[in-house]
Amino acid sequence: MKIFIKAACLIFLLLLTPPPVNAESDDLHITYIAACDENFPPYEFRDENGLPSGYDIDILNAVSDEMGLEIKIVCMPWNEAIKEFESGNVDLLAGMFYSEKRENYTDFSIPYNVVSHSAFIRTSSPDINSPEDLRNKKIIVQSGDIMHEYLLNTNLTANIIVVESPLEALKLLSSGSHDAALISKLQGLYLTDKYNIENIRSTGPLIKTPKYSFAVKKGNRVLLGELNEGLYILENSGKSDEIYEKWFGVYEQKSQFEEVIKILFWIITPFIVLLGVLFLWSATLKRKINEKTAELLKELEERKKADIALKESEKKYREVFNNVTEGIFLNEFEDGKHTGKVIEVNDIACRRLGYSRDEILSMPAKDIQDLGILPEAGSVGETLNNGYASYETMAKRKDGSTYPVNINSRIFELNGRNVVISLVRDITQEKESQKREAKALRQIEKNLNQLAILNDHIRNPLAAIVGYADLEDGKYSDNIINQAEEIDKIIYRLDRGWLESEKISAFLKKYYSIDSEKNNEENE
Repeated sequence: MKIFIKAACLIFLLLLTPPPVNAESDDLHITYIAACDENFPPYEFRDENGLPSGYDIDILNAVSDEMGLEIKIVCMPWNEAIKEFESGNVDLLAGMFYSEKRENYTDFSIPYNVVSHSAFIRTSSPDINSPEDLRNKKIIVQSGDIMHEYLLNTNLTANIIVVESPLEALKLLSSGSHDAALISKLQGLYLTDKYNIENIRSTGPLIKTPKYSFAVKKGNRVLLGELNEGLYILENSGKSDEIYEKWFGVYEQKSQFEEVIKILFWIITPFIVLLGVLFLWSATLKRKINEKTAELLKELEERKKADIALKESEKKYREVFNNVTEGIFLNEFEDGKHTGKVIEVNDIACRRLGYSRDEILSMPAKDIQDLGILPEAGSVGETLNNGYASYETMAKRKDGSTYPVNINSRIFELNGRNVVISLVRDITQEKESQKREAKALRQIEKNLNQLAILNDHIRNPLAAIVGYADLEDGKYSDNIINQAEEIDKIIYRLDRGWLESEKISAFLKKYYSIDSEKNNEENE
């Protein structure tokens, strides 16, 4: 802003400063009358003592001091000041915005300030982001002010509310009336701070306004030149900066602070929103992780319980499997025709064969077949192909000895494949018992046969004895005959017993496979 003012001062000073005038025509005792707005703080206003005050007034007084001008400043309402200026009753205006309309009757000095205007709204109202947002709204402006001309020229709205001062505009807006007020931004900040108007704020982009200068009557080039030279001196001496800082420093810092806050808001808000989203996402993710963790822990606990139950079940199975009194083999069933390698075997089977469990599980199928504990090819294998086989054979121990076994095999499905389970029962004792029973039965049959022969051998002599007794007719004949009859009764009973024994013998031959001829051969 300062660079702009310096450059503008230099340019306008060169262009607008009139050529020197003759001393004879120079009136050193001219007193100029300057009018100012009594209600345009902090630029120009009437203070509590009724004296002119404000930024414009201090600039004008400083110029007059530098140039040795006598200037009398009077305060009045702005509309009245304009009329007095146009009628020629005052020589200059302390501050005025440039416009083409005003240029018809005014010469403007180089600009000594940049005044930005803004839309002021109530804090509860939505932001105004562009001049277009003002369209058809009820807008408050100061009568005759440049913002009044702005609304008239742009036709943004027909709802223009005209007041006498910016303070009146702000108070009217603060009371809840109308939509916005268009005034100088720093002026609005000054007034809201001084009069403690808290429900008002500036919004939207700054409204571009024309240059702000001293105004003299059209053609008064002498006075215009004096003012331009004085402004140039103030700018180069730094006096104008001191005056500006006095009146606007705190408000410009506040305005800049608001702009920084606004910029930071637009920068930080997305970041905060992002943080919020990340926080929510993190919270949601954390909740899902906790839920998933709880599910996994529950699943692990259930699996642990299942593993424990499975181990308990396997332990019970193993205890039952290994404590069965018969040998058990579980084999693969290869290509649906032949038994393969052993996939499980119990302890009793290992002890009977003389092999360790690992030795049996590592044996090829052929070696397992040689042990005689699996169904072999032929009729037994064909029977197994139908799902079940039962037969007797001789099992071969590790030391080469053999012993009789009874094998019951069945096919079933385990984990999606067919396997053969075989129950191998050691029938050595049964075979020994059968041999003993057969030998005893053969001896009984032999005894029965001898008994039958004995009966015949007894009856023949007994018949002779009875015949001789009848012939003798002695005193012992009757006793002999009676004894012979008793002996015959005994023989009869023996015959009856022999017949019953024959039935028993036939039963034993039929159901215990006792063959007398074979047995006789074995006895021989």
